[in-house]
Amino acid sequence: MRRLLIAGAALALCGSAATPRTASAQPAAPLRFIIAGQVCFRIRVGYKHLSPQERMNRINGRVPTIIGRETLRPSNINLVRRGEYTDIYIGRTPLVTVTPGDAKANGHKRTHTLAAVWLAKLREAVPQARPQMNQFVKTNRPPSK
Repeated sequence: MRRLLIAGAALALCGSAATPRTASAQPAAPLRFIIAGQVCFRIRVGYKHLSPQERMNRINGRVPTIIGRETLRPSNINLVRRGEYTDIYIGRTPLVTVTPGDAKANGHKRTHTLAAVWLAKLREAVPQARPQMNQFVKTNRPPSK
């Protein structure tokens, strides 16, 4: 039963919809992190040794842990500032680090201002992604004739 709930939630919290890279000189399209059909944030730049795609892969890799361990409610999604970086946590699990490069690429001067935008979008989308319990409840009644 729990695995079925986790599988349903994982489908609802569907991670990114990446746009393939092209061979042109233009920068690659941003990678979108989508929950319940809503774009919560876009990864436009790499971080340290990670490309944007590698960052998104790591973010997507955290989703099963978050679904399995954390309570999915808006009040459980928070910002943690670390110097010039701002982390977004769901419960005690980090989802994404907002870097100075992210802020600049998204037209913000500081990471915490961009993180606040992403936080608001996540808080709006996460409750919509929770599976409805009644979809998974089994009954012990025999089928009707």
